[in-house]
Amino acid sequence: MIERSDYGAMRAGESVSSGLAPILAYLGIGDLPSEQGYLAAFGNVAAWGSAAASNRDFLFTAGGHGWLLDRAAFDSALANAAERCGIHVMRSTNVIAATFTSNVWQVRLGDRSAVTAKHIIDATGRRCAIARAAGARRESVDKLVGLVAWLNFAAPAHIQTRTVLIEAAENGWWYSAPVPEGRLVVAYMTDADQLDRALISNTETFLRFVSTAPLTSARVADGVPVTPPRAWLSESAITLPCVGEEWIAAGDAAASFDPLSSLGIGYAMLSGIQAARAVDHRLRGDDSLATAYAGDVGRHVAGYLAQRRELYRLEQRWPDRPFWLRRHAIPRAVLAVTARTLASIDTANRLATTTQARKE
Repeated sequence: MIERSDYGAMRAGESVSSGLAPILAYLGIGDLPSEQGYLAAFGNVAAWGSAAASNRDFLFTAGGHGWLLDRAAFDSALANAAERCGIHVMRSTNVIAATFTSNVWQVRLGDRSAVTAKHIIDATGRRCAIARAAGARRESVDKLVGLVAWLNFAAPAHIQTRTVLIEAAENGWWYSAPVPEGRLVVAYMTDADQLDRALISNTETFLRFVSTAPLTSARVADGVPVTPPRAWLSESAITLPCVGEEWIAAGDAAASFDPLSSLGIGYAMLSGIQAARAVDHRLRGDDSLATAYAGDVGRHVAGYLAQRRELYRLEQRWPDRPFWLRRHAIPRAVLAVTARTLASIDTANRLATTTQARKE
């Protein structure tokens, strides 16, 4: 496993539902959320469609509470678990180039060394570096970005309500959640062309801007920024195709989703499991799971796009603002990606049928 970081820097994406527990248990690491760096999450609070906040308590749901993570620590713990299973994890290692010749991948690394592989799982996130190098296209339906900052509190008790707060705004929405070590993460989500560039890396300007969102502003009061606000790509997109000759994309490299959907971490891990199964079968001469995987990704994205529109239509306070106009309508980009996604499902189904016919 080649990882370009050392898991030391802060990472966005910190809230997960109770649905993560069976995934971790399947992987044999069910005790992970009990390790240091995790808080039980007791619910969501949303000011969406109204300035008044509504609550949804996890304690009274069948699945129970979720978790608020130190994302870097969580990812590092997963890498450690992989190492305990015998996987060689190469941290702080960059991939310079990957080429497929003579039925083998040649992967050049930043330290001028190289590794060879019969198959690659592309887990490079939204960059989908291997898939792009192999000729795949990244199809996006929006230009969503998140401006993210972390804050410390001298007396953090008032933020430890263990809830995620979502607050709609005139041209986007706010997200905040407590994380371990008395910190709060806060993010402003909007489209890239609607983001005021003066907010990027400018802590003072960013904190003044938070005051336009009263619930979020009250939550960040007295907070001391740990880092200046940084922009993160958060667009909804799919990689077509997500499976190629001796490579397969997983997680955000296959499909990425609006954080409002809460699909990120759980989907990444489930698609990773599916991709691993497909590769295992491929290495034994069976391409059926890889073909089925492409169809599964397409169906998942098609369903998500329909859900995405319904979620955004619940907020009607700023119908003439660009951010909301784009999500209340069905833009050409959404129609085009939906059509190509459905076409990819059809292609995957036809390939699966052909593969099965050949076997018979």
